[in-house]
Amino acid sequence: MRLSRGVSLTLLSFVALPWATALSVAGLWLLTTTTTRWISPPVTTVGGVTLMAAGQLVFLVCVADRCFPAAARRIGPWIETPISLVILGGFVASVVLFAAQAFGGTPS
Repeated sequence: MRLSRGVSLTLLSFVALPWATALSVAGLWLLTTTTTRWISPPVTTVGGVTLMAAGQLVFLVCVADRCFPAAARRIGPWIETPISLVILGGFVASVVLFAAQAFGGTPS
């Protein structure tokens, strides 16, 4: 059995929208929380920005590119590449900051 393009697009949107929303809301939550017992402010800031960028990328790739394929070909790489670099940089920075905090040092 094969699904039509409209049905598969609708199903993908129903799955991707809550996923992107959850990532973005989690990022906002991390950005607005104060220092917790386990996580310091630089980790929450970097993690929040990274999660928000991940939510935007999920929305762009799973919903916007599928709904507007002509626009996706023209401007998609110009938007998705910097967001992907923010996610990669945020992940690396989060690992470094969290490891420095966990082992009792500060990153230089």
